[in-house]
Amino acid sequence: MTGAPGLLPVILATLASPAGKPLPGEGQWRVLEKVHGQPAVFGTFLRDATYTSYVNGIVSMDQRLVSFQLHPGSEDPGGSGWGLSSAPWLPPGSRTGLLATFNGGFKLNAAQGGFYLNGHRAGTLTPGAASVVYYQNGTVRIGAWGHTVSMTSTVIGVRQNLRLIVENGHVPASVSQKVETSWGATLGGGYYVWRSGIGITRDGRVIFAYGPALDVRGLADLLQRAGAVEGMQLDINPYWMSYEYYQAGSHPADPTPARLLPT
Repeated sequence: MTGAPGLLPVILATLASPAGKPLPGEGQWRVLEKVHGQPAVFGTFLRDATYTSYVNGIVSMDQRLVSFQLHPGSEDPGGSGWGLSSAPWLPPGSRTGLLATFNGGFKLNAAQGGFYLNGHRAGTLTPGAASVVYYQNGTVRIGAWGHTVSMTSTVIGVRQNLRLIVENGHVPASVSQKVETSWGATLGGGYYVWRSGIGITRDGRVIFAYGPALDVRGLADLLQRAGAVEGMQLDINPYWMSYEYYQAGSHPADPTPARLLPT
C-alpha cells in the first residue's frame, strides 16, 4: 500500500441491481480497507438478472492509495528469476501493508496470451489480448495489448487472458458468442459458472468482480455497472475463485484474511 494524505475521498454511488428490487445492502458500498484513515478499498454485492438467488461480489480499489503487485505463482509460470517469490502463498515477513489478494487468469496454454515480469517472459505477449499491465509506480492499466496498452520502460509486469469483455465502455457482442470454446472450459459444460474479472474506471479505480453463476455477459455487466470502461475475464470455475482482504488489527505484520464472499 502507499500513503497519500490530503486526498479527497471518492464517494461511490449505489449500484442498481439487475435483479430488480434490491436486497438490504445490495449495491451499497462499504469500506473494507483504509490507508492512513482514508477509504481505499470498497466492497458490495449484486445479484444478476438470471440467477437472482445468488450474490456476486464487487470491489473498487483506489489507485491513489494502493499499489499492485503481480506474482508468478508456484506452477504457471512458476520457477525462479522473476524477482518475486513464486511460492503459493505470501510468506511471513512479506505481509505488512497487505490489503487484498485475488486470483489471476487461465494457465498460459489456455490464456491466448503471455506473462511478463521484471524483464522475463513466459509464453508470448499477444497483440490484441486483454492485458493487465503493472508499472513501476505500483499502478495498473487494463486494455488490449498493442492498442491501448503496450511495452514501455516503466512496465514491470503484464498478465494476458483472452480478449476484453468491456472495451471503451461497451460490452462487445463477442461475449455471447462461442461461450464454451472462446471463454474457457467450464465444469459440466455450463454457461453459468463461477467467473471472475477485473476492470478499470475512467478515473483509474480498479474493479474486481466474481460470482457463482455467471455467463461472460453477466460478468461484463457487473464490471460495467461498477464503472469499468475496460475489463477482462480472469479465472473461472469454483476452485480458483478468491478475493480476500486483510485486517491488520494489532498484528500488522500478519493481518487476518476475510473473504469478500463467504462461499
